Amino acid sequence: MLTRIPNLRFLSAGQINGFNDSVLKAWTEAGTSRNLVALDVDSSDNITDEALHRFLSRHGSQLWGLVLSGMTHITDQLWQSVLQVLNNAK
Repeated sequence: MLTRIPNLRFLSAGQINGFNDSVLKAWTEAGTSRNLVALDVDSSDNITDEALHRFLSRHGSQLWGLVLSGMTHITDQLWQSVLQVLNNAK
């Protein structure tokens, strides 16, 4: 579904079991995430550090907001590697 919404700016996909690494990858590869400015993936246990790192490395500079609360599996290493990319986050 996300691959068919080209001008999506805000996405709240928290606590959705079906939102996983493969969905994030397909969305990125389709190029329809290029207008995104805010992403909420609160308590999304099906998204790995690696998938988030790939997505944020590519799109982090365009984000104004990012919600990763409730994701206890996210490591400090991920935060340290992407914080410098999140230069527009407020």
